Amino acid sequence: MSHLNLYIEPTVYVFYKDIFSNFIGCNKAFAEIAGFHRISDIIGMTDFDMPWCDTEAAYYREKDQAVLDGNYLCNHVETQRLSSGRDCRILINKVPLIDAKNLLTGVIGSYVTIADPHYHGTKSTVLKNVSVTERQIECLVFLAKGYTAKKIASEMDVSAKTVQTHIEKLKLKLHCHTKNELLDIAWQSDLVKLRLMSLSHKEGR
Repeated sequence: MSHLNLYIEPTVYVFYKDIFSNFIGCNKAFAEIAGFHRISDIIGMTDFDMPWCDTEAAYYREKDQAVLDGNYLCNHVETQRLSSGRDCRILINKVPLIDAKNLLTGVIGSYVTIADPHYHGTKSTVLKNVSVTERQIECLVFLAKGYTAKKIASEMDVSAKTVQTHIEKLKLKLHCHTKNELLDIAWQSDLVKLRLMSLSHKEGR
């Protein structure tokens, strides 16, 4: 059974947003990773002005609102598109920003990047670049076939909870926020296509 090897880079990236998800400050590291030379250049901008505008912007703002509603993020794994065009994973914390009068004024976030030597940011080859277990591949194949978690559990002779655990781990490894994103990767994977053909052949006997 193979596992993904991760290590955490030491740089901490910090940013501040108002209640409308407009940036009101950050540290120098965050400004640089977003492609800016000065911290002041970010003030007033939103995630839609950042390198991740077309990839994670809407998702980030959705999580900002969740934090404002009281659902804090603690050691949450997300993806991020960098100014270089490279994709990476981040380990982030987000909490409410409170002023001196104890009023909610926004969100403060801090994160580190997670370096994955097997991931190169290309979803078309992602199963070649990320280590997944045989059982996780099996689960992905059944998902691509359209099986429900209950039916997958029956086919794999495991509990539905175990299937859900496989799905969540796959989403984490393959940088997916939703089940549909996971299915997109499954349908692009040559490995999954071959397994589906083999499965269809066996069922057709």
